[in-house]
Amino acid sequence: MNFKPIELGDKPVFDRAFHRRYYDNSWFTFTNLLIWRENYSTAWALQDESLFVRLQANGLIYFLPAFTPPEKSFALAVDAAVQQSQARGNQFLMKGLSPEMCSEVEAAWPGRFGMEPQREYFDYLYQTEDLRTLAGRKYHSKRNFVNRFRAEHSDWQYEPLTTDSGEDCLQVAAAWCENRNCDADAVLSGEYRAIEEALQHFDVLGLRGGIIRLAGRPVAFSFGEMLNTDTMVIHMEKADPSVQGLYAMINQECCRNAWGDVQFINREEDMGESGLRKAKESYYPVRLVEKYKIFLREG
Repeated sequence: MNFKPIELGDKPVFDRAFHRRYYDNSWFTFTNLLIWRENYSTAWALQDESLFVRLQANGLIYFLPAFTPPEKSFALAVDAAVQQSQARGNQFLMKGLSPEMCSEVEAAWPGRFGMEPQREYFDYLYQTEDLRTLAGRKYHSKRNFVNRFRAEHSDWQYEPLTTDSGEDCLQVAAAWCENRNCDADAVLSGEYRAIEEALQHFDVLGLRGGIIRLAGRPVAFSFGEMLNTDTMVIHMEKADPSVQGLYAMINQECCRNAWGDVQFINREEDMGESGLRKAKESYYPVRLVEKYKIFLREG
């Protein structure tokens, strides 16, 4: 396999590979792979009509699941990734497999691979209608946040995101970063760069989202893209931490306006952070998108 670093011009190759099957994993978008490429040294190759994506983090090299055409064997593509790892002298590791992918691999190679769920990477999937209406007793506290915001701020305004919104969104992200001391955290500083690049190529990447202003000042934004035929994946969402209720507001307003035509919203993983897990669970996902890692068993 001849791997090359991912670039903006590679989007058609990735879109073609991702759209051949139904994937619900938030990692499987060109945008995610492109804007985080500096953090993961993202590279890709084509072989036998299948797309292979290789990443590196904390000194560990691993593959995403091979993106094969429906008529091709996923299990054989996994074996090709194993051979590639061994040829480079690396231990084989593949992350982001669905339970169905794991079953296919196990059926083809019984006992060859160890398989483990990675709960910190499970995506949270929601009904868009639930997030749009916040109806029912379970969303009582969310409605209170929204209602209080509306009562306290008569000067708020929602706008759809466009290519012209970039500087306003970066203003929000910079304020958020200052509050979180992003410069001292490689992941958070990388996230700011990722936001910057996504906004720079907003139209080319096919992104959608919204921004909220208070008295004209940008205070919150959110954007994402279509993950598959019925699901929007939210890549980034930031709000001024000093304004209570903003996250609930930007979430609901985007579901009403930017994403109202889709059935599901994928709000990605919690990375094992207890606060983030609690926040995502508080919106009552309809299910979690499971992700597994596989590796060769010793002996």
